[in-house]
Amino acid sequence: MNASAIQTKQDEDSREDFATKKKDSCTEPSASESSSDDSYDRRSRKKRKKKRKRKYENEKSSRKRRAKDHKKKVKKRKHRHENCSDDDNKNDVVRRSIVTGKKIKMYISKTNDDIKQEKARKELLRFMNSSIP
Repeated sequence: MNASAIQTKQDEDSREDFATKKKDSCTEPSASESSSDDSYDRRSRKKRKKKRKRKYENEKSSRKRRAKDHKKKVKKRKHRHENCSDDDNKNDVVRRSIVTGKKIKMYISKTNDDIKQEKARKELLRFMNSSIP
């Protein structure tokens, strides 16, 4: 072999070595790069874990709050029923809304006597309020 053939052979070998080194450096990170990637992964995992934990704690506290509110409502209902006497319930038949359960107000037509009494009551109220300084 002559000198030029040897030179070309060496050039080809060096090119191949350079190409393989380049491929290796792309696929396998160096020690410093891999440690920084690992620490980044760990940090991001920790952040996600904290976020999930906070979310769970918020849900937990809201569940507790709802449970407390529900207990209060139930106690109020029981308290109302205990305070009501059976006589009142029998005598006081009140129409209630099917949907809401609220009392339905019934309106009665007024007679002439009722209108006169209402006017007298209003006049008396005005007089009493005006006499107070």
